[in-house]
Amino acid sequence: MNSPYLLIASVLFSISVAPNAMSIEKLNYTIEATLGDVEVRNYPAHTLATMAVSEDFENAGNTGFRPLFSFITGRNSEDEDIAMTAPVLQAPAEQGWLVSFVMPSQFDRSSLPVPNDTRIQITDIAGERLAAIQYSGNWSHERFEKFEARLIEVLAKSDWKICGEARWARYDPPFMPSFIRHNEVLIPVAKTCG
Repeated sequence: MNSPYLLIASVLFSISVAPNAMSIEKLNYTIEATLGDVEVRNYPAHTLATMAVSEDFENAGNTGFRPLFSFITGRNSEDEDIAMTAPVLQAPAEQGWLVSFVMPSQFDRSSLPVPNDTRIQITDIAGERLAAIQYSGNWSHERFEKFEARLIEVLAKSDWKICGEARWARYDPPFMPSFIRHNEVLIPVAKTCG
């Protein structure tokens, strides 16, 4: 390799696919139903660290990621490192987006260190049912909307009702080549909303 950039990219890619890098905790779920390329999943109760970001879709993730990452790497009441998990979630807010890190399963709101950054809110989420569609590729709003439309189309032909707005889930770091990234669109569903 003649270029130092190619060497750095190669090292980062090797690290990202190493067994230890792939062993981060992922938000658990069980599959209730499969509708072609769509899964209806049941997620257990979990805890989120969330930051509201007044940015467009494509910039919100980067803007929210930095303070959330600082929180889990010791900028909290206990100066405690908290393990990174997957996915990083992004959901629409009144003005912009909510960017969330899923907290490791051993934590809930009462046991988690308090963020030093008051913009970060800690929330316990009750178990929920979400329809999911997976895709690879870049993190553009256009790509998200394409798969959101596909998910809505599949659900419209089923007996599942959409009960909330679509969320975006990213499982990989930014240096992961886009063609192997694991992304998802998630939508709350039920047989009857209410």
